[in-house]
Amino acid sequence: MSEATADARAEEPANRQVCGGETKWLVLILVVAALLRGLVVGSFDRLEPFGDQLAYLEGARELQAGESYTGSRGPAYSAAIALAWFVSGGDGSSLTAPRVLNVLLSLALLVLVWANGRKLFGPRVGLAAAAVLAIHPNYVTFPVYLLSENLYNVTVAGGVLLALHSLGARTACALAAGCVLGLGTLTREMLAWFVPCLAVLLAILDRSEPKRALRGAVALVLGAALVVLPWTARNASVHDRFILVGFGDGIPLFEGNYVAPAYMKKAQGRWKGQPVKQAKWILFHEFKERGAKTKLDRNALYREEAWKAIRERQPTWIFEKLASNGSDLVQPRLQTPVLWGGETSEALSGFLRVGMLGLFLPLHALLFLLVPIGLARWRFSGLALVPLSYVAFSFAAHVVANAGPMRFQMPHEWILILAAASAVLSAVPMKKWVSGGLFVIVVAAHAGATDAWRELGAALFSGDATAHEEWQEEFVPFGEGDEPSGAGQSEKQE
Repeated sequence: MSEATADARAEEPANRQVCGGETKWLVLILVVAALLRGLVVGSFDRLEPFGDQLAYLEGARELQAGESYTGSRGPAYSAAIALAWFVSGGDGSSLTAPRVLNVLLSLALLVLVWANGRKLFGPRVGLAAAAVLAIHPNYVTFPVYLLSENLYNVTVAGGVLLALHSLGARTACALAAGCVLGLGTLTREMLAWFVPCLAVLLAILDRSEPKRALRGAVALVLGAALVVLPWTARNASVHDRFILVGFGDGIPLFEGNYVAPAYMKKAQGRWKGQPVKQAKWILFHEFKERGAKTKLDRNALYREEAWKAIRERQPTWIFEKLASNGSDLVQPRLQTPVLWGGETSEALSGFLRVGMLGLFLPLHALLFLLVPIGLARWRFSGLALVPLSYVAFSFAAHVVANAGPMRFQMPHEWILILAAASAVLSAVPMKKWVSGGLFVIVVAAHAGATDAWRELGAALFSGDATAHEEWQEEFVPFGEGDEPSGAGQSEKQE
């Protein structure tokens, strides 16, 4: 027996002990995560869906009934809801099965975050990130909402993990990563732009032979195409034009860039709030008069108006967008059901309110302190570039369009949680001057949210808080069906 073989056999018991301890911790974390999510979903089982949730439910009911899908968004999440109803024997009226599905997806995300952290930095960082995700209020409460990010988060984390494993000429992993990202594209179409960017990055990072690296990049794109293009072909048949996945991009692009001509010369960043909704509604009627009677035609016109506004705001457009959306993308947001409504008892409401105040604020403050330190520890020429590339992509996409609600940040927030975990547990040498600079930038952006923090604390203490502003529009998403309340007759009553 060689000396190397003897050493390897001697290390096997220790390795098995480490793996066994890691598995026990992961199981414990999953149990805690499941209990917390089950408590929230059970407490708010009668919370009625509103906003974008209605669009996904309508699409699911169409699919369940065997009808043609008419939604303007990607079909994947609606198909997942329909599958949950099919498995549970539901008739499309129960919200329990889709919310249970969301809990399972949330737990799958936790496992994928652990696996990503383990691959990048080792078992301890993976477990620490999973533990934070298990109790992070945004992720704990999100399964209540029937929104596509429940599935999208999983596809991003899964695609990143498979992409990491594909380095080293593992073409099968690259193909699988492309398929998972293709599913993500059918969930939120913007991910289609990330696939070629990731393929180029993997080809650069792969240290194998150039031909093998190129083969992996091609396999990634091919995997995504195999999943997405059948739906694209279906769209061409149904709509008689090229539509990659959906046709809902015009609204967020319009909301993120439109400025009324009277305000154009003094435009500072995004023209927010009610004026944009008012302009959108005026244009809705103008588009109808111009013959745009379908959601598809109106979306194209909204997109046209948005690009016109972008052109008119040059050359300062990008600076205005960074000023308006940049801070929104890094400031803390509270995303949770109405913890003190009629759906729960006063005792439970008080418990959750104190829990949110005692857990969410310190946890978020700690993460903001550790994230820049962790990022400074990462080696930006290595594997860490793969998850960071999605952070950069997500940031760029929501600067170009609109910053959107907190749920738009959740697909990349787990990557920042990994950075925070690595700040504590990783042994990579820290570059203090980089860390200090990043910390100053984050604190400066964070300071802009002090008023929101103050209002949040006062509301939580008093119990008079309502849902976050982004959840208060209790009508079908604009262009998906009925007009906003108070805006006139329903589109279906033309």
